[in-house]
Amino acid sequence: MSCLIGAANLKIFGKAFHALVRIADDLYIEALPSGLVFHTVNSSKSAYACFTFKPDFFITYRDDSTEKRKVLLKSCLMAFRSLPHLEKTVEKCLFDLTSSPDYLLLKFFCKHGMVKIYQLHYVENETVQGSFPTSGFLCQLNASSRLLQDGIQNFSTSVEEVTLTVCSNKVLLRNYVDDEPDPNKVVHTELTLESEEFELYEVDQETKITFCLKELKAVLNFCEGFNVPVSIKCQTGGRPVTFSVTGLRGVDVQFVLATLADRESQSLSSSGVFRSSVAQTSQFIRSVHTEYKNKRKNDPDTQSLSSSSQANSFSSSMPNSSTTRKVQPLVLSLSDDDDDIILQDPIPDDDVIPSTPPHKKFRSMFLGLSQATYTTMAPDPDEVLVANSDDEHG
Repeated sequence: MSCLIGAANLKIFGKAFHALVRIADDLYIEALPSGLVFHTVNSSKSAYACFTFKPDFFITYRDDSTEKRKVLLKSCLMAFRSLPHLEKTVEKCLFDLTSSPDYLLLKFFCKHGMVKIYQLHYVENETVQGSFPTSGFLCQLNASSRLLQDGIQNFSTSVEEVTLTVCSNKVLLRNYVDDEPDPNKVVHTELTLESEEFELYEVDQETKITFCLKELKAVLNFCEGFNVPVSIKCQTGGRPVTFSVTGLRGVDVQFVLATLADRESQSLSSSGVFRSSVAQTSQFIRSVHTEYKNKRKNDPDTQSLSSSSQANSFSSSMPNSSTTRKVQPLVLSLSDDDDDIILQDPIPDDDVIPSTPPHKKFRSMFLGLSQATYTTMAPDPDEVLVANSDDEHG
């Protein structure tokens, strides 16, 4: 497979490498009859990018056979590092996958008959194919890339994730803050875009999604200078969001990003477990209450003993919060008039070590220094504690 790229499209072709290198390190190349396809996916499998260059994008496109290769994106940037310089000096570029089984051949035909050749060696190949929904979207928006580019410039460079909220008549874009101990110390930035600013605004259901800002910047940086519309298609939180560009002749661009799952949906399972635990605890307390009342009816003289035994069984079923000290359990007080169970404070016990010691006055440690009966413990300087030896007397 080989193709020839004209000077007019060389900038678009080069900016594709600059956008893909923001996603991952490896480039997967596929030469198909429908066009030349570039794939990449990041290491966490949360972002996927695909560039499709159709045959009418090239001056010539020859697809003798289907080829699949893998190269490093950093090596590609060596050839397309300075795009303004390439626009001024290069007349056409040859992209050849079949000239050698070991490397990709890039040949730049520059002005004044100068030719630059790059040989980019292949690495171990593997098949990559993005799987994402193409229909059933709740929101479909088309906005100018310049509008979105101006919007994200308001966010700090330290912002990693943003939340996109699509309402019936406007779009809110704010920085995402999670697990911050003091939210007041974080700068909150919010951008509001009215529906009239979009070229297409179709909202079946209000949606709120959170995704990484880095990949969105990659899309907008590719569109910089072309001012083409960017299509945004999304569903609910936890479902991928798609950013696509189709306004360039012979080029289709798709970026698929993972979104954070909605916390409300995540909390359904945990709340269900909590309700089940509460129900089991309530059922246990009712059974204890019923058993205790039956015993009281059968043997009124053992009310105190029954109450103590039931309290101990109830306290033993609860988790122990400390293993280093003995904690007095609460006592269950059951009433004959109603079915209420009242937790009362424990009865003081001399053998029990309290969990919190009583407060002590710090000044009592130095109280003796101010009393008249205080006797100093310092030694008398005239008192001889050890007598001199005989050698010293002599």
